[in-house]
Amino acid sequence: MNIKMANVNVENLKEKNGDVNGDGSVDFKDLVKINQVRLNKADLDEKYIIAADVTGDGNVDFKDLLKINRYRLNKTEL
Repeated sequence: MNIKMANVNVENLKEKNGDVNGDGSVDFKDLVKINQVRLNKADLDEKYIIAADVTGDGNVDFKDLLKINRYRLNKTEL
């Protein structure tokens, strides 16, 4: 499942890019959360949808999972 951001209000959203569970860090738990959302097993608040779209393409999908994982391995920036 891809999450489209067309209807998300982005004003006053200051969540850290990649931190989709709001714990202040980007780690394995964020990957798990995005995957749960993709599989319709969890939901994300609007502010975390913005944080999850690390590729900036307007969708939360497998590409975001890959980029967050590469960040965790110190291979890219978010």
